[in-house]
Parts: sequence; C-alpha cells; structure tokens
Amino acid sequence: MEDLSRRRFLSSGGRTAVAIFGASLPLISVSTLALLSRPLPRIDDSISDVAHRAAEIAISEWQAWGGQYVDGADTSTPIRQAVGAVASAVETDPGYRQRVLIYLKVGVYPDTDEWWLYVDTPWSASFILYCMRMAGAGDRFSYAIGHHSYVSDAVRNAVTQKRENLLVAYPSSDMAPQVGDLLWRGRKSSTSPNTASWGMDRIIKHLKDGWEGFPSHCDLVVSVALKAGRIHAIGGNLADRVLRLQLRIDDKGLLEDDHYRVVVRNNIDKFASR
Repeated sequence: MEDLSRRRFLSSGGRTAVAIFGASLPLISVSTLALLSRPLPRIDDSISDVAHRAAEIAISEWQAWGGQYVDGADTSTPIRQAVGAVASAVETDPGYRQRVLIYLKVGVYPDTDEWWLYVDTPWSASFILYCMRMAGAGDRFSYAIGHHSYVSDAVRNAVTQKRENLLVAYPSSDMAPQVGDLLWRGRKSSTSPNTASWGMDRIIKHLKDGWEGFPSHCDLVVSVALKAGRIHAIGGNLADRVLRLQLRIDDKGLLEDDHYRVVVRNNIDKFASR
C-alpha cells in the first residue's frame, strides 16, 4: 500500500516542512527529492527497490551534514570528512536542529502534531524512519519512535519464518549485510534493560516473556565492498550528527565488529507484486 503521507510530502516539494520550520532550514529535499523522482541504478537484483532507495536517501542526508565518517563503530574516535564535502555540521549548528525535527515530523508523525511532544527525544530512530518512509516502505514498516518496534517485528518474522516483503532479523554471525539492511546494537541503560551485550536470542526471550521496548540503536547499510573487507553504514544522532561508519567484514561478508549483534534484512518490496 502506498504511503499517502510520503506522496503528499513529495508533491509539495518539501514546502510543508519549510512552512513549519522556517526559512532557516538548510536545503533538505533538493537532492533527496531529485533521487526519489528518478529510477535508481540496479546494484544487485537480489536487493529490493526500497532497500536501494533508503540507502540513497541516507547517503544524501549524510552529505548534507558534511560527509563525516569514522573507522569502526566507536564514535569517540577521530571524525573525518569525505573529500569534497561541504562544511561539517552538528545538531547545534544553525538550521540543523530544524533538520532533525524534519526527521521526526516526516518519519514518525506526518499526519499529526504529536511530534511537538518528542522534540527532545534522541533522534537516531527518527532518522531511520525518515529514510524508510521516504523510500516507500509504506505499511510494511513500523514507524514508532523507537528502533525496538521495527526490530521486534523483524525478530517475530524470523521466529515465525515470515520473510516475504518484510523485515527479517538474523544473528550477525549468520547473515552478511546487504545494502539497505539495518544493523542493530544494544545500549547501556541504568533505567531500562542493559542491552549492550544482547544478541538475537536475548531479544526473542524478552519478547516471549511479554516485554516490549528495549534500548536499541540501528544504522543503515549503504555500501558493501567484499573484496575490500568493509561495509559503510549511516546512522543519525551519532556524536550529534549524521555519521557514516566503516565496519570490517570477513571474506564471507560477515561483520567482524561485535558491537552489532543482529542484521535486519530489508525484504520490503523484494517479493511484492508489481
């Protein structure tokens, strides 16, 4: 089913967002809207159109934040900038807080004003939801404000062996990431379950015991270079910016970085009727 909120935003040329957040908003949709209006080149026919498009949107947004990246998953390491990128930005720079609110409004609350209640919420999930909604994931994706919602759906789909046109979770030791996949990692917490050491088996137990939310973070895979032994993933709210991570993989394509314990395969649209 087509996401009507996405279609309305596209047809407005992003003007809805500008009207809400003012003229200080940096150019949010010129490049993103341009790529959404053209067919994407096929990198691999086994990867869905939605997965390709989500990756392209993430790359477009990453470039708008200055093309910043780190080697590995530790964002406390030196942050570098891609050659030819515009000036690097963080959330507190003029206009970029508005950009973060665009992710929240368009990604999570396109049809209501509830987003005002969550303007101080960590925004890494909003960034992923924005990419997925704008990519056309529609009702095959959960747009709840936390990563845990769509990750839980992916884990349940794996347990029930549902794989067509859905997200499906796999232990990172068993699944080589592809473009458009989401990489899950747990987070330390003093008030919620400390999920830093969790793997997929622990998420399954958590859900089977009747619990719902759990601290989570996900990044979106945007490129895979098997011969070079690395993948690139982009995430939001990493060191207060949109950041690209370079992660090592082995000769089978499996992640060597043990921060990420679950690979969420993006099968949305892959098996859908056309």
